[in-house]
Amino acid sequence: MKNALGMSTTLLSFSSLAYYPTLTARFRAEAWWTCYSSPPHTWRKRLDVVLATGEPFSVIVPAARNFLDLEIVSAPAWKGIWMTWLGIPCQVGRVTLWLPSHETPGQMRSFSLLALFPQQDVPDTPPFIQLGVQFLLEYNIQVVLNETGPGGGKRLLIP
Repeated sequence: MKNALGMSTTLLSFSSLAYYPTLTARFRAEAWWTCYSSPPHTWRKRLDVVLATGEPFSVIVPAARNFLDLEIVSAPAWKGIWMTWLGIPCQVGRVTLWLPSHETPGQMRSFSLLALFPQQDVPDTPPFIQLGVQFLLEYNIQVVLNETGPGGGKRLLIP
């Protein structure tokens, strides 16, 4: 599918999410992650994401990180900078996120995701990974939450 500028676009549909304790657009989507396996191998494992438009950075809570055994790459530019999320100290790193493309069913597109890794879980927080605004800005993503007609609905348009 081509957008108005003639560039290819990856579409990601969102389904509604009833409750989440932090600021989000309350939409959940399918996502896959690069995880460790028997060294030196990696593989992909599914854990959904929540579009968190109220979060400046993406957040991966310990329960999600432990479930996935994510391959985390250090973010040298953030070394020595102390970040917190809901008052909890965080480390900063990058992981590989894979999103399904509606243009080419069965294929996924990879993204390097800058994320905060809180040192402890927050009570009542579902184990979804939150996609923050930094992800949207880094990849020039357009968020469509209320569009009617063919191809409408809740989705991300990714150039």
